[in-house]
Amino acid sequence: MEEKIVAIGTNGNVLLFNSIGITSFVLKPEEVNNKIKELVSKNIEIFIVSENLESVIKPMQEKYKDSPYPIFLMVPIDHKASGVGTEKVRENVKTAIGIDIFKED
Repeated sequence: MEEKIVAIGTNGNVLLFNSIGITSFVLKPEEVNNKIKELVSKNIEIFIVSENLESVIKPMQEKYKDSPYPIFLMVPIDHKASGVGTEKVRENVKTAIGIDIFKED
């Protein structure tokens, strides 16, 4: 089976994804976009990325925003949750189905 998902973070916490069969990379922020380009060329479709790298990968997110893949999932891997990942999921779901299913009454 061909690998389609990878995880990227800036410290060893990301290596926990290896235990569930997801290849993980510990990278310096300045290495992230080059690694993403390399992995996209190898048909990786889903990137689980530490929230603290949100501003770093912004150009990559913009480049692929109109494509079905790659998908970037922001997760609090390296630091305390900032809410960025949850907000991105919320925006994407709202765009996809037209309603905010996370809205609190």
